[in-house]
Amino acid sequence: MTAASINQATAHVCCPDCGLESPNLVGHLPHADFFAGRVLEPAIPGGALYSCNNCHLHFRWPRLSKQQMDELYEVGEDDNWTSAASKRRDWQIAAEWIQALPQNESILDIACFDGRFLESLPDRHQKYGVEIQPLAAERATQRGARIIADNFEKLDSVCETFSVITAFDILEHTHEPLRFLQQLSHRLQPGGSLIVGTGNSQAATWRLMGSDYWYCSTIEHISFINPKWSLVAGNALGMPVERLETLSHSRASVSKVCRETVMNLSYRAAPSITQTMLRRYRNLVRSKKRTTDCYTSLG
Repeated sequence: MTAASINQATAHVCCPDCGLESPNLVGHLPHADFFAGRVLEPAIPGGALYSCNNCHLHFRWPRLSKQQMDELYEVGEDDNWTSAASKRRDWQIAAEWIQALPQNESILDIACFDGRFLESLPDRHQKYGVEIQPLAAERATQRGARIIADNFEKLDSVCETFSVITAFDILEHTHEPLRFLQQLSHRLQPGGSLIVGTGNSQAATWRLMGSDYWYCSTIEHISFINPKWSLVAGNALGMPVERLETLSHSRASVSKVCRETVMNLSYRAAPSITQTMLRRYRNLVRSKKRTTDCYTSLG
């Protein structure tokens, strides 16, 4: 895609959630040659980061269509999002919340990947998952989860309802976050609970670095929420926010905090050089499998 076509694509930008026209331009985003653990050829134009003054959503525009992204997820590396429950503070907090809920018999985890969060819950729960990556879904099944769909868009055809639905690290991948939560709410039992974990665009580091923040450079990340958006969305859905907690994505050692701080500052000072260094690092430690021809234009 040429620079001219990108400019044309961004000429009429509106918020994907509330439809507000002419949102604020936060800054431009780098091109990306890495998606779901695989190298992309050619690279995808990064577009730009915008913020909505009405609903407070931050979002990437333009971006790949959902169909294009789904095709890339399906052929992504099967260990790209593997996490240990002992290192995921968000999972641990969610598990504590679930145990305190009056209804917690059936748990549906959206984008459950290899089922490690569900596996960390007591066996007395009925555990269900939605996962698009076939090998990851197979591993989730081996860990005791029942995979009911390979895409959250197919939940409308699912008959079951659930006492708890969890969605970790998926909302930032959705094109319309409000509609996504609405779809999930339809599968909740009366009095059920929805637990969501994602990035916070009002975090101090994010506000300092704007579109240069590392979380925005990941091409799979297209929607970014925050506590203000959560309150607006909860009111719109008739699902008031009961609890909200901010935390680091994982328990971080001093060395890891220092390392990520240096990376953030390096990216802020020299984005192209930092991207090149990351690309070389990936080539050393990751599979050199490449994904091509799964996308032709931005949606």
